[in-house]
Amino acid sequence: MKFTSLFTRLASRQTTVSRIARCMAIAALALFGTTEAKALNNWTYNSMPLPTLTDGTWAFSVIDHYDGTLTVTGLRSGQFPSPAQPLDFSGPVTDGGSGTYTIVGIGSGTCVIGNSDAATSLTLPNTVTNIGDNAFVNCANIQGGLDIPDSVVSIGSYAFANSGLNGQLVLGSAHGSALETIGSFAFWSDKFAGSLAFPDSLKSIGNYAFEYCTFDGVSHWGTLDTLCHSMFHWTSFATNLFVIPKQIESIGNYALYQTSFGGGNGLVVIGDGVKTIGDGSAPVISVNFDKISVPSTGVTFNNNVFAGGGGKAQIYFRGFFPASVASSVITYPPAGTTSYVSSAYVADWNVNNDPLAGGVDTSLGNIESGLATWQGYPIVVGEWDVSEYLGNFWWFTDSSQTVITDGTWE
Repeated sequence: MKFTSLFTRLASRQTTVSRIARCMAIAALALFGTTEAKALNNWTYNSMPLPTLTDGTWAFSVIDHYDGTLTVTGLRSGQFPSPAQPLDFSGPVTDGGSGTYTIVGIGSGTCVIGNSDAATSLTLPNTVTNIGDNAFVNCANIQGGLDIPDSVVSIGSYAFANSGLNGQLVLGSAHGSALETIGSFAFWSDKFAGSLAFPDSLKSIGNYAFEYCTFDGVSHWGTLDTLCHSMFHWTSFATNLFVIPKQIESIGNYALYQTSFGGGNGLVVIGDGVKTIGDGSAPVISVNFDKISVPSTGVTFNNNVFAGGGGKAQIYFRGFFPASVASSVITYPPAGTTSYVSSAYVADWNVNNDPLAGGVDTSLGNIESGLATWQGYPIVVGEWDVSEYLGNFWWFTDSSQTVITDGTWE
């Protein structure tokens, strides 16, 4: 009798649960139009009537390369989620049956998601080799970080320019990425958190690629040997110690112009590998930092290398008088700008005392007396300590030394 009663109650409860489940299913049907469970971002490729990639919410035009690979080119009109949701291309792609496909390209000259604000974040698959020009330009709703997969070889011009990205930018792994090219304006005006690391594979960065961006600093320079035109123009770095390594040989126009370090009170150390700074036609480095340390032995200083900024600058030259000096290396400097030369090299600077040829003006006295000028501003003997920036570290004037990053010698 007791067992019969127990089974009767259980059966009654199961009936009640079943009724509740049916009611929920009916409600779901009314709300979504289907009760079939769907895994988000499991993509289906349909070749007819038009090549389309869809996950049931998003629908994109694609190029079929007829080798099992696809390039996503643009959003099908009106086929995007509302409200906005994450866009994840990393899910599997099938033809609805046993056929599988791989996404190898995203973007082909126009914004992939058009003018919609439907995507709140972006995930790319580790099969993509090319991110095209303008792929996600002006996508202000895409926020958070961005991981560029190791498979990516090239990032096109304006690919992520003026987006809402505000987390960490990861350009692939330092030693495993295939990334070779970053196009002009690729990340223009994006406000990232964390440090920027360039993979060893990177060979070319287009002009203005990181203009108006924000970063904590640069943690890995890869194999780069050039800071291109306007590379960090108007960019803000949280660090107050910015070290450009010895591997950098050339710094282009506007590369560090109106750039901010540590809120405007930073130390910029340019490594001993630099031989040419700018081409003379435009400013290169703002003198709105607290200190700038730059090599001089064998270096060509064109006009406008140092240009006016928000506060007085202290420019420390490490080495002998430069190989070549223009007459207007410092232009529009703020009052109080002073140049410094180590006592080990001051005699050589004193000898080069033709101000019309870019040399030191010693007509009122030599550098040791504190009466000489260079480029119209004082030049004095200076042995300087930067311990306020990095422990008890002193800069070594010996050109055989490399520069430091993160407190250790490279």
